[in-house]
Amino acid sequence: MKVVSSVAHLDADRHVRYVARVEFLVDGKLRHASTAAPYFYDWDTSPEAPGSHARTTRAIGADGAVAEQTLTVTVAPPTGG
Repeated sequence: MKVVSSVAHLDADRHVRYVARVEFLVDGKLRHASTAAPYFYDWDTSPEAPGSHARTTRAIGADGAVAEQTLTVTVAPPTGG
Protein backbone atom coordinates (compact mmCIF):
# COMPACT_ATOMS: atom_id res chain seq x y z
CA MET A 1 0.00 0.00 0.00
CA LYS A 2 1.23 3.49 -0.84
CA VAL A 3 -0.29 6.35 1.12
CA VAL A 4 -0.12 10.07 0.46
CA SER A 5 -0.86 11.97 3.67
CA SER A 6 -2.35 15.45 3.46
CA VAL A 7 -2.86 17.97 6.23
CA ALA A 8 -4.60 21.27 5.53
CA HIS A 9 -3.06 24.23 7.35
CA LEU A 10 -5.40 27.17 7.02
CA ASP A 11 -4.70 30.86 7.22
CA ALA A 12 -8.23 31.72 8.33
CA ASP A 13 -8.00 35.48 7.87
CA ARG A 14 -6.78 35.20 4.26
CA HIS A 15 -9.56 33.48 2.34
CA VAL A 16 -12.00 31.59 4.51
CA ARG A 17 -12.86 32.88 7.96
CA TYR A 18 -14.83 30.34 9.99
CA VAL A 19 -14.14 26.95 8.43
CA ALA A 20 -17.19 24.71 8.15
CA ARG A 21 -15.37 21.82 6.46
CA VAL A 22 -12.33 20.86 4.43
CA GLU A 23 -12.77 18.56 1.45
CA PHE A 24 -10.13 16.37 -0.17
CA LEU A 25 -10.73 15.47 -3.81
CA VAL A 26 -8.90 13.23 -6.28
CA ASP A 27 -9.52 13.90 -9.96
CA GLY A 28 -12.53 16.03 -9.04
CA LYS A 29 -14.21 13.34 -6.91
CA LEU A 30 -14.74 13.86 -3.19
CA ARG A 31 -12.76 11.30 -1.20
CA HIS A 32 -12.98 12.70 2.33
CA ALA A 33 -14.37 15.66 4.27
CA SER A 34 -13.30 16.90 7.70
CA THR A 35 -15.38 19.20 9.86
CA ALA A 36 -12.90 19.66 12.71
CA ALA A 37 -9.19 20.37 12.95
CA PRO A 38 -6.80 18.85 12.34
CA TYR A 39 -7.99 18.55 8.75
CA PHE A 40 -6.25 15.54 7.20
CA TYR A 41 -6.69 12.71 4.72
CA ASP A 42 -4.53 9.65 4.07
CA TRP A 43 -4.96 8.73 0.40
CA ASP A 44 -4.21 5.07 -0.40
CA THR A 45 -2.91 5.24 -3.98
CA SER A 46 -2.61 1.47 -4.49
CA PRO A 47 -5.98 1.08 -6.29
CA GLU A 48 -5.34 4.14 -8.51
CA ALA A 49 -4.31 3.90 -12.15
CA PRO A 50 -0.66 4.80 -12.77
CA GLY A 51 -0.12 8.33 -14.04
CA SER A 52 -0.99 11.88 -13.05
CA HIS A 53 -3.86 12.66 -10.69
CA ALA A 54 -5.19 16.02 -9.47
CA ARG A 55 -5.29 16.28 -5.64
CA THR A 56 -7.44 19.18 -4.49
CA THR A 57 -7.84 20.46 -0.95
CA ARG A 58 -10.83 22.77 -0.57
CA ALA A 59 -11.74 24.80 2.53
CA ILE A 60 -15.35 25.92 2.78
CA GLY A 61 -16.30 28.66 5.19
CA ALA A 62 -19.47 28.96 7.21
CA ASP A 63 -20.33 31.94 4.98
CA GLY A 64 -19.88 29.87 1.79
CA ALA A 65 -16.46 31.30 0.88
CA VAL A 66 -14.19 28.75 -0.78
CA ALA A 67 -10.41 28.49 -1.01
CA GLU A 68 -8.70 25.60 -2.73
CA GLN A 69 -5.37 24.34 -3.93
CA THR A 70 -4.70 21.61 -6.49
CA LEU A 71 -1.50 19.63 -6.82
CA THR A 72 -0.55 17.05 -9.43
CA VAL A 73 0.53 13.71 -7.97
CA THR A 74 2.08 11.02 -10.15
CA VAL A 75 1.23 7.47 -9.13
CA ALA A 76 3.91 4.98 -10.15
CA PRO A 77 3.00 1.57 -11.54
CA PRO A 78 3.17 -1.26 -9.01
CA THR A 79 6.54 -2.91 -8.65
CA GLY A 80 6.95 -6.65 -9.02
CA GLY A 81 7.67 -8.87 -6.11
